[in-house]
Amino acid sequence: MSSYKPAYFRVASVDPSQPPQQPQQPQQPQQQSTTDPAEFVRDLLAKEACCEATSVRPLFCQLDQLNSVPGPDGLSLTQVWREKFRWIKFEEELEVTGNRWSVPYVPVLSPFSVMEARRQLDSGLTLLMKVDSDDGPAAAGGLKRIAEEVEANLVSRLGTDAAEEVKRLLLTRHINFVEKVEDKDEENAGRKTNKKYRKKVHKDAEGCSIMVGAVQTLRAPVSVFVRLEQPLKDEPLMEIDLPIRFLYLLLGPKPSALSDLVLVAKAVATLMTDEIFHKVAYLANSKVELIAGVDEFLKCSSILPPIGCSLTDRIPPPMEKPNTEHRHADQKEPQEPAVVEHGEAEGLQRTGRLFGGLVQDIKRRAPWYKSDFLDALHPQTIGSFFFIYFACIAPIITFGGMLSDATNGYLGAMESILSGLICGVSYALFAGQPLTILGSTGPVLVFETIVFKMCDRYHWDYLPFRWWIGMWTALLLLVTVALDLSYLVKYITRFTEESFALLIAVIFVYEALAKLFKISSDYPVNKYWHPKQEVIVECECLPNDNLTELIPVPPKMARQLPTYRDGNVTVANFSAMDYYSWDHDLFWRTCPKYGGVWVGRGCGLFNVPDVFFFSCLLFIATFFLCYTLKKARASSLFPTFVRRLISDFAVMIAICVVTSVDYIMDLHTPKLLIPVSFEPTLGYTYRGWVVRPFGNNPWFTSLIAIGPALLATILVFLDQQITSVIVNRRENKMRKGAGFHLDLLVVAVCIAINSALGLPWFVAATVLSINHVLSLREESECTAPGERPVLLGCRENRVTGLLVFLCIGLSVFMSPLLRHIPMPVLYGVFLFMGVASLNGMQLFDRFLLLLQPRKNQPDMACLREVKLWRVHLFTGIQLGCFALLWVVKKISLISIAFPLMVLSLCFARKLLDYVFTRNELRLLDDLLPEQKLEETIRLRRRSRMSTAVDLEELAQAEDDEQEKAV
Repeated sequence: MSSYKPAYFRVASVDPSQPPQQPQQPQQPQQQSTTDPAEFVRDLLAKEACCEATSVRPLFCQLDQLNSVPGPDGLSLTQVWREKFRWIKFEEELEVTGNRWSVPYVPVLSPFSVMEARRQLDSGLTLLMKVDSDDGPAAAGGLKRIAEEVEANLVSRLGTDAAEEVKRLLLTRHINFVEKVEDKDEENAGRKTNKKYRKKVHKDAEGCSIMVGAVQTLRAPVSVFVRLEQPLKDEPLMEIDLPIRFLYLLLGPKPSALSDLVLVAKAVATLMTDEIFHKVAYLANSKVELIAGVDEFLKCSSILPPIGCSLTDRIPPPMEKPNTEHRHADQKEPQEPAVVEHGEAEGLQRTGRLFGGLVQDIKRRAPWYKSDFLDALHPQTIGSFFFIYFACIAPIITFGGMLSDATNGYLGAMESILSGLICGVSYALFAGQPLTILGSTGPVLVFETIVFKMCDRYHWDYLPFRWWIGMWTALLLLVTVALDLSYLVKYITRFTEESFALLIAVIFVYEALAKLFKISSDYPVNKYWHPKQEVIVECECLPNDNLTELIPVPPKMARQLPTYRDGNVTVANFSAMDYYSWDHDLFWRTCPKYGGVWVGRGCGLFNVPDVFFFSCLLFIATFFLCYTLKKARASSLFPTFVRRLISDFAVMIAICVVTSVDYIMDLHTPKLLIPVSFEPTLGYTYRGWVVRPFGNNPWFTSLIAIGPALLATILVFLDQQITSVIVNRRENKMRKGAGFHLDLLVVAVCIAINSALGLPWFVAATVLSINHVLSLREESECTAPGERPVLLGCRENRVTGLLVFLCIGLSVFMSPLLRHIPMPVLYGVFLFMGVASLNGMQLFDRFLLLLQPRKNQPDMACLREVKLWRVHLFTGIQLGCFALLWVVKKISLISIAFPLMVLSLCFARKLLDYVFTRNELRLLDDLLPEQKLEETIRLRRRSRMSTAVDLEELAQAEDDEQEKAV
């Protein structure tokens, strides 16, 4: 490691009382010297990092000030150390009243105080005892032995009387915030510690006791910095019970200058809580290394002019942790990117062997399989289970109803529940990334609708034709896994994944609002009501005399309508259709559809005055409670444990509260309807649970099914892998790795099983998966006052998904309880999920820039180096792609091309290379794999060239030094 020659404030290190040193004869240099403190500190930390015996621990700093208080007799005064300030990450000051602490704030230091602290450390007494040795003053005699050691070192500097005074002050009693002076004396002092505050300090933390005061008997300031070889234990120096590793004493001769001394002591405390300097304090072997740490701190500090703030200002802690990577990394040499993009992630490289990627996924995930169950032993997983269960059961029932309408009952709610049980449990047990949630998505619903219309047009049996589509799709997906084609995921950049994720999020928001307003058509509101309005209820359904023959009722509708058998035909029973009933909407639509006509003065006047507006209140209340309670973790109300529980169970609390209100009001709001019996939607009369491959279809339909299977393969591959990319983003800090090939294999097997059983296909649901990850985010529990919780990662487990889909399969037996949940409550949960998935989406943040004046725009990385109009251009292109996806999905005639449109986003991203520069795309998006490879090669070449130049310069310098020595 190179030596350090201080270049900052060199006058401060000169002692005028000492004679000037004689120049030494030149010697052969053993190490290279440097005047850059940052470089020296980096070398010091890099060297000591290899030493396992040295342990750097978090620090708690406490500043005590020397005060005079009445003695035991009430007449004389005695000196004590009284606590005034404390630090974990940020500074806290004991208010003037002495009975409360201030809010945490960023310490504001004057340049004078920091430079004076440096001068005192440089010229004062510094005892740097080797950390973690087996013997020493602390182990031999505690604080008294340390005071004697300090006294012995100060006698030659200050004289005997002053050294004894310093020793006496080191042994003077400390009074902390939790103690009362009048209840204690030196003989029977009982120690009190702040056990509640101890929970906020890291369990392995050590203490730094800083003492400052004015003593008139001294002739000059005294500075003593001690690092103990064994930490002091059971010494009543600090507010909390911690082993004390550092001691710092600063005394001045003038009481009038006490305020300046306090500022210098606060500067030392701020240094000790600094991320870099406190490591230097642990690892330094000499005073020069300690001073280098101060110089590095000064080099990286910023000065605010007096017009900006004053020393008395309390700057609130930052919302996000500042970036300090430049203080850790050596910036002399160009470094390769440290962040691993999803395109470079393990498992996305083509192996060149059949099923090579699948084998790697299994090897990567197998060691974590046991921990996938053990890591679920936490209350947070219970809250996540309730949230995802209600978030899954409602779409399954809703999509089941939509599938029933689209397929004439062949696929319905019961089939969706059984599909959720099979696919969800299988995926939770065997997938590579179990945090991904499977569901019936909008694109799959569009595909099923198109296939059914195709079968209806050509008079083919729907389920047998779908059997062949499913088997071909599963086979194509198996070939994709075998050839490691999931490596193509690296071409799915943030541009593609955020466009797709925004589409799904907007669909959730749109569908939640659309279904809420659909309640107004099921329960109409009479806008023209007045107190004298006549109530007319005369309306009945009669057979249409113009029809020559009766219209048969399909099997699906026959299970919902009153019918009777007329020979071999099932027809509607018009006389049993009551217009003024809660089934009004169903009867109003089906009476004319199956050969009836409504007759009466009251027809068309049905209305329900309260249901729609009350449903709106339930909808808003659910969203408000979910959103507010989820933010409770960052609130200042309640203890941390309570806030964490409220946040984890936010959705469950909201559903229970709003459902209870609906139950008390007892209005006829639409409820969650779950099948009460385990049988197909059409009943066993029309279909069973096993589908025959051909049925009544001709043999060539098995070959025709290859065409739709290709589109289904593209749809499933993109839907599954884009969601997997979003779940495995580096922002989520997954520790156990991804499993793109294994995930796709499990989905392929599930598609084959569901096709054979006549069940809907389930693929990765983007919004549900994002919210599952958000609900399992693991944050640091031990946070200093003022410090925001740090995201540690996610509780990656298989239990939440397993329990969710097991309970979905058992929902048939919980129908009496679940039927009390109003649908507007679940619509509110849908809205919350859609809005929550927008948080942290860069596309949405850049969209908001279009609505913000320049002065109110946030400090985003892309705005620092990219012109604003270029940022807006990129956002506009991305929004245009989103709008195109929305149009294709909504227009039924071209909706079959939706998978191809999603695929085209990757080609659209390639075209952006001709519109934006590489640096702009690096900031606004991700580079494509070829560009990343070029960047890596270029950086490696620069690194090798720089290393060669450095070695050549070092060799030349050594030769020059040898020539001078000779």
